[in-house]
Amino acid sequence: MQPGLVFNYITLYLLDAVVDPLQLLAVTLFFVCIIAGVVLFILFYLIRRTGRSMRRRSLREQYSNCISELAVCETDEELQSFLQQPDTQRITRLLEHEAFSRRVIITELLKTVKNMSGNAATNVCWFYEQANLQHDSLLRLQNGAWHVKARAIQELSGLRQNKYITKIYRHTNNANELVRNEARTAVVKLTGFEGLRFLDVATYPLTEWQQLCLLYELSLHSNRSFEGVQRWLQSSNSSVTEFALRLVEVYHLHACFSTVTSCLKHAAKPVRKKALAALKEIYDPAINEILVAMFPAEDADVQILILQMLKEFGTEEEQAFLLQQLLHEQQEIKVAAARAVYYTQPDAESLLRQRVQTDTYPWNVLLVQLKQEVLL
Repeated sequence: MQPGLVFNYITLYLLDAVVDPLQLLAVTLFFVCIIAGVVLFILFYLIRRTGRSMRRRSLREQYSNCISELAVCETDEELQSFLQQPDTQRITRLLEHEAFSRRVIITELLKTVKNMSGNAATNVCWFYEQANLQHDSLLRLQNGAWHVKARAIQELSGLRQNKYITKIYRHTNNANELVRNEARTAVVKLTGFEGLRFLDVATYPLTEWQQLCLLYELSLHSNRSFEGVQRWLQSSNSSVTEFALRLVEVYHLHACFSTVTSCLKHAAKPVRKKALAALKEIYDPAINEILVAMFPAEDADVQILILQMLKEFGTEEEQAFLLQQLLHEQQEIKVAAARAVYYTQPDAESLLRQRVQTDTYPWNVLLVQLKQEVLL
């Protein structure tokens, strides 16, 4: 007998001896039921999702027409007339009884107000309040998951709900990064420089992206107040100090010169680098001596920033220091020092030719390039 036939015979014998056919049938039916249940669940989910998508699309079309009419209203009488229109009344009744419809129209109102300004945006925010939609946003802010809270903050700030600033402010130090970032941006969007008071109590860091977002929102406000900058420059939160230095840099706050100078001794390198950028905008000749003194203890990237500042503001008093850096072991430092010499020292080309080998790289290329830069 062939080995394969023997194996098949033994297998069949063991199955007959060990497995009860009725049990095998029961197990098979069990797995069939599970598979059928999964298929039915997926089918139900897809049907429900498709239905909601179609419903959302239909509501968007209705709301789009309604919002378009709302945006062109110019007087209170026209707004009241808009509320009395049959289509508006039907939409209002629908919003009172259907949470899904309220979520859809809030999304549409938020999109609209981002793309409008002036009276049209004011009308959209007015309708948001007239339909009591702010209560939905507040409920999600209080009881929602982190992503729901973040969305609610976007709605309240985007639709100009300044009266709820205190509720939003409570989340500016939220443990969740997305929630606190949205809250921080929102309070500045709504109140401008006054909203920066959260920096006094901020324990979590401000990311670079967050800082740029805050600066953008501040640029949209004409009323400027810099009372807290001196405090923030001395904050124990290094990211707050970094942001305060950005404010000094952008708004040229010369009154903060002394405090900014002290930031050059900060333990965090990003703060020292940002302090150099700020000092570049509020420059005072007294800083040159400090730059030269701090140079040896800094990393190469900070040293290059120092040399770049001296390239713009250096004097003959820094000549010996700059010439010394031409012998630095790192080529980037040598090049930055040569540029500073060429742009700030009298008879710079002669000085450089006396101290470097002009027929070797990079000097054979750099000296020609520097000469061309100055001529341009």
